[in-house]
Amino acid sequence: MKHLIYGSLVVILAGCASEKKEEKKEEVKEETKEETSLNTYFGDSLTEDGAITPVEFQTAFEGKDSMKVKLKTTITAVCQKKGCWMDVDMAEAEDMKVHFDYKFLMPFNCADMPVVIEGWAKKTVTSVADQKHYLEDANAPKEEIDAITEDKTEISFLATSVILKNE
Repeated sequence: MKHLIYGSLVVILAGCASEKKEEKKEEVKEETKEETSLNTYFGDSLTEDGAITPVEFQTAFEGKDSMKVKLKTTITAVCQKKGCWMDVDMAEAEDMKVHFDYKFLMPFNCADMPVVIEGWAKKTVTSVADQKHYLEDANAPKEEIDAITEDKTEISFLATSVILKNE
C-alpha cells in the first residue's frame, strides 16, 4: 500500500515539474523574441505610421505656439548624466531638445540613431541657467558653457512615446 501511495506522489510531482519546464520554455522564447526586436520602445504605445520629417514639421509648425506631432528624425545628443533629455536633428533648423518628464530615460549611447517621437512641440524660452545645465549634462567644454549669456527662444518637445530604431 505504501508503494502505491509513494508511486502516485512521484507521478503527480513529475507531472507538475513537466508543466513548469514547459512554462519556462515559453518564457524564454518570449524574452528572446523581445531581445531580437530591431526597435526599442519607451513610454506609451506607438507605431511609425503617420510620422513626419523635420522639414514637414517646420512647415506644419509655422505660425503656431504648440502642436501634437509624430516625428521621424535622428538623435544628435543624449543627457550623459541620466538620459533625461535628447537633442534631435531638425534638418535646416537648430536641433530640438526632447524631454520625457522622467516617465522614461534614454540610453546614453543612442546618439546618431534614428528615432520616432510622439508628443507635444511648443515654443519655449530656455533660461541661461538651463542652457548651461544642458551643456554640463552633455559634457561640453567649459568655454562653450561660459559663452551662454542670454535666454533663448526655441521649440522644445515633450515626448510621450519613443521608438529607438536599432538599425
